[in-house]
Amino acid sequence: MRFWGKKTPTPHPKPETSTHKPHPKPVCVGVETMLKKLDMLVQQAEALKESIDSNTSIEEIKKTKEALQGILHKHGILRYNLKEWERRSKSIQRIDKIAEKLEKGGDNINLSIDELHAIYKQEVGGFNGSSPFNFSPYKYAETISLIQKRRIERKAKEDYARIYGCKPEQVTSEPDDVFRENSNIVVFIGAIDFTDEELPKTLKHVSGRLKSTSKNVKIPKNLEHVSGNLYLNSLTSAKGLVLPETIGGILVLSSLTSAEGLVLPEKVGGDLSLRSLESAKGLVLPETIGGNLYLMSLTSAEGLEKLNYASIIGNIWLHKTFSDKDKEEVKKIKIEQEKRGINVNFTYL
Repeated sequence: MRFWGKKTPTPHPKPETSTHKPHPKPVCVGVETMLKKLDMLVQQAEALKESIDSNTSIEEIKKTKEALQGILHKHGILRYNLKEWERRSKSIQRIDKIAEKLEKGGDNINLSIDELHAIYKQEVGGFNGSSPFNFSPYKYAETISLIQKRRIERKAKEDYARIYGCKPEQVTSEPDDVFRENSNIVVFIGAIDFTDEELPKTLKHVSGRLKSTSKNVKIPKNLEHVSGNLYLNSLTSAKGLVLPETIGGILVLSSLTSAEGLVLPEKVGGDLSLRSLESAKGLVLPETIGGNLYLMSLTSAEGLEKLNYASIIGNIWLHKTFSDKDKEEVKKIKIEQEKRGINVNFTYL
């Protein structure tokens, strides 16, 4: 886990009472504090460099170099956290501007396709508490409020139709519309639980949960976005599996034993469960994992050294039966990542 703490969901305001509010002052104060720390570390690093150049004692030079490495390590982590804050902050500011635009211009004001994408396909969570570095994997509360308000005003179907270039009648919240013969539904508003039923090939967006208990489940190749959780608990092989580009919630592939043929989404907003995976060899992680990564069935540390740990906001869970040799390899990986400014937390269960 990086420097932000345990995450709890931010309460979602009711649509009827939601009004745009700027971020609290502590957010700016927190960023200013981090920038001051960065500046202080730079000054300390410069002083240590001068000390190394002027010192003739090998022992003192060695101690100074160790201190300098520690400062550079802290500097790298601070820079990484600031970059992550900036990325999320821009997304949240975008939502705030849209909310302000609707508040000033009225509900009938036209939104651009880009603005609709920002609302309905937001891939970034919100801030949890007053600290700008205490991130939450849960969708920003203002985003939830805007979506709920659009649904109450019966604008959601038209919004989705504009995003995907389809007809409003291809957007539905009725499960029967999805599973009827020759269905051409593009967007389903709600949650879909299915076993042997086949999803329409035209389906591109599910606004809620998508869950299948089938061992041979097929996901439509056109499906781009699942806003909620995606549960494929019983799937035993990734062969032929095509997953959406973005999953807003958690992704559960808890029966997969091999990463062969597995192409994961670009972004997973919550946890990623690969708890039955026996080897990390060949595993390529998403660009972003907004929660924990579960790898409790790995038989060795092989392949862990190649994972992109910068993508993981939560912990990496491994099994406590790892051998001492493998645990030493995990320690080496952690040290290597820290040199790059990435703080990784491996936890044994």
